[in-house]
Amino acid sequence: MKGMNMTSENVDEMDQIEQDRDRDIAATREELAAALRAAGEHLDHAERLTSVLGEGVLYDIEYVDSVDSPDAELFIADAARGIRAAHRIITALP
Repeated sequence: MKGMNMTSENVDEMDQIEQDRDRDIAATREELAAALRAAGEHLDHAERLTSVLGEGVLYDIEYVDSVDSPDAELFIADAARGIRAAHRIITALP
């Protein structure tokens, strides 16, 4: 098995690939963080409005009939789990 002879061109190309990868990871991390913040804000806003309205009008009607229903609590719990999962993914990125 022959070893790979690294030329300056190969090294430059590998460096460029690594830099591109690092930029992509950073951009993805920023996008995910922004999405997480927005999701959290939307969930907080929906919870506030729903409690003021006293109805589940902000949720999928097929999923939730009223804010007092067990389905409403399930919907909110599912959303919260999704937000926490996204947060774990973001914080685990290099």
